[in-house]
Amino acid sequence: MSGQSALNHSGPSISSAANEPPRSADIIVAEERKPPLIVELGAVSAPNVDIDWLCSYIGRVCGSPPARTHEIPGAQKGLTLVVLGDSQAAKALTIPVPSVLDKHEGYAIRSVGQEDRPALALMSESSGGLRQAILHLIREMRQDKASLRVRPLEADEAPWIPVREVMFLTAWSPPPDPRLDIMKYDKERLDAYTDMFMSFGYNGVQILDNQSAYLGFSENIDEGVEKNEIFSRAVADRARLHAGSCSLFVWGGEIGAGDPEYDRAVDAWLDSDMKGNEADDPDLRRAYSRWYARYARLADCADRLICHYGEPYGRLSWKSYESQLTMHRVLMDHFSERNPSIQFAVNLWRSFGRAGRLDNELYGLIAEKKFAKGHIFLEPGMPDGEPPMADGLWSWDDRRKLRQTLATGSQESYYQIGVWSDYLEDMESDGVTFMSVNDQIIKEFYNQVRQRLEPIKPTVYWCTMDANHIVNIYSMYCAARLLWNPDYDTHELLVEITNGIWGPCNGAKVLHALETIRDTRSGPDWQTYCFSSGLRQVGTDDPADDLRRAKESIDALQAMEREDGFVPKFPLPFNPMVFTETILPNLRQIAIYAENRIIVDEIVQRDREGASLQELRALKKRLRIVPSFDTWVGHPEQLENAEMRRLLQRLGHTRVAAGPLSWDEDAGMTLLQMVLNGPAKAFDGDYRTTWEPGSPWRDEATLRPPRDIGYAWEEPQIVSQVVVCYASETCAPRDTGDIEIQYYDGNDWQTAGVQSSACWPGPEKTWRCTYDIAPAEGCRFRVFFPKPMKGGGRPVVAEMSFWHADKLIETPPDRGLPPF
Repeated sequence: MSGQSALNHSGPSISSAANEPPRSADIIVAEERKPPLIVELGAVSAPNVDIDWLCSYIGRVCGSPPARTHEIPGAQKGLTLVVLGDSQAAKALTIPVPSVLDKHEGYAIRSVGQEDRPALALMSESSGGLRQAILHLIREMRQDKASLRVRPLEADEAPWIPVREVMFLTAWSPPPDPRLDIMKYDKERLDAYTDMFMSFGYNGVQILDNQSAYLGFSENIDEGVEKNEIFSRAVADRARLHAGSCSLFVWGGEIGAGDPEYDRAVDAWLDSDMKGNEADDPDLRRAYSRWYARYARLADCADRLICHYGEPYGRLSWKSYESQLTMHRVLMDHFSERNPSIQFAVNLWRSFGRAGRLDNELYGLIAEKKFAKGHIFLEPGMPDGEPPMADGLWSWDDRRKLRQTLATGSQESYYQIGVWSDYLEDMESDGVTFMSVNDQIIKEFYNQVRQRLEPIKPTVYWCTMDANHIVNIYSMYCAARLLWNPDYDTHELLVEITNGIWGPCNGAKVLHALETIRDTRSGPDWQTYCFSSGLRQVGTDDPADDLRRAKESIDALQAMEREDGFVPKFPLPFNPMVFTETILPNLRQIAIYAENRIIVDEIVQRDREGASLQELRALKKRLRIVPSFDTWVGHPEQLENAEMRRLLQRLGHTRVAAGPLSWDEDAGMTLLQMVLNGPAKAFDGDYRTTWEPGSPWRDEATLRPPRDIGYAWEEPQIVSQVVVCYASETCAPRDTGDIEIQYYDGNDWQTAGVQSSACWPGPEKTWRCTYDIAPAEGCRFRVFFPKPMKGGGRPVVAEMSFWHADKLIETPPDRGLPPF
């Protein structure tokens, strides 16, 4: 990635009227205490909640909300009319009926009327279309103190993708900042959060209805089911007020751990000879049917059910499409019984259509119409495959073949195609997650789909994943708008959302910050962004410029105050300054990493110039850990810190002129060893643990993870935070309250009280937890779980690191001390 922003400014122009000076041709929509009149005509009405938002927005700007009526009043000089309606509105205003009204969700906006009696006509034949017209008008309005102006408008718009849903993903791990945890929002804030996404241009929501969602609310499955139902119904009800749809996403194949009946059935099947099909096993079928009944509690509030049958870390790998199809029909029966009109969709990510040997079976099932009529088949929403799991890859040939199969013969009207987009707009919070700005990547992929696949069979449904709530709304906004028109200029979309939240002055400062984050973390395409890509790059080619840009943005955002009198154009769950606060930690991480890169470059340069090993080690001590701060951090560690570790590892493999720097053994700041918690000393002292991405921790001697691990130092250390990596026998444990952290005070083991904790799940039933303790001083520390955890399974400690006052303890443990 280059050091400068690589923006693509192609595409139709989007109004940036908020930055323009008043023009004589501008229409004055409202002035202080002089709001417009809202006129609702025809048989089609905009959703009340959206008309209310329009009135609220105007009222907060000019000091008085508009009145509403159902007929055009007589002559009233100086009163602006905002007319909402269908084709009857066009006839009442004696203007031609726009042809765009014949399209799904199509709308038109016209500036009509005389100079002393201006009118803005917003027309559509659907409630959803009128809602989009209202959002368009609000985006176009420019605030000038207590007045609102808009340039003369003539817009005809219809969406590329008919159904555009946002998926509110369960937080796989507790967010470090409670404001990022939408599952803990009260109803008022959750309504505002849903309203915000609907105002971006989405026309539906997707909700998780599965074990991971339940565990996000409670360790007790039944309690989690109840709380998830309350959450889901609140979101679905709010979306419906906006004329929106609601989809449920369920796990049909891999249920998850924590249900004794399901676990017993799976264990029995795995212990058997496993002949035949899983769906024919009565105990398995009963256990699955019980879970399907749980899912179906929400059938009445859903328009469609999205079924998913494959998980990369699932216990039960379905042997055949026959088993999957049989259980799919059982799942359908549960939902159809409660909601006969519900539509069904199958997510093809790793199930029903893996790329490879099983493809022909899937195409045969489609050709034979084994799925019920109306099914939507959902492709993965990631470019050029879905790393890192090879059997989940989707090439463009795979996508074309599927669409050709669905478009052949009688299947053309029998089945539909959609996209289930994860990782493109946002990363799941249990993966390599971070704040990113992916406008360019999103636009590139959307246009590839449109150009390569739409001529074969048009896409009717698309969902995008909102995983890292609040911090990644900028990518989500661009996604919503590009699903409407993928030709939009993404730079102007970022201007639109930043100006719409903060105002034109502050918006420019936030835009600079977002572009810095984008250029240093995402880059212009999928290969520069994807965590498993060989071309993945964190930071641009110019770390000094990265540091400059990050510091400029930090200074600007820290000094920023709310623009006097500015009213945000979007309904927000928090005031704009809270959104600013969630951006700042990410800029600090980028700045520290850039500083570290500059120091590493200095080490390399000074080595070439013949510097002593002592001087090089002094430079190395200036390197800093990149903290998690209070923003999203994935497993196993913070993005820039992981890159720093890899950078040092590569450098450590090179013997410098002055001699080896011993990056993993040096008594100084051992980033490589301590950040990912390298060799630790187990209690019996006879082995060490290792970890590689995608595999569990294991004892090098017995290939079994140790139950307890301790560290020892020759001199006492003060510890206030312990970071623990551990493996669990189940993938369910969220409550880590049973952990014990002990230290040896010279006479006996003492228990350190855990004051707070946060956990991040990782692959292969592994977890990384941070525990804050009251500062404790000792020469030995140990961590273990004295009893099984809630949800079953005894966790085993794998690796640790120790911190005090936000600094990693620089003295490594003495490996020569006797065992504990």
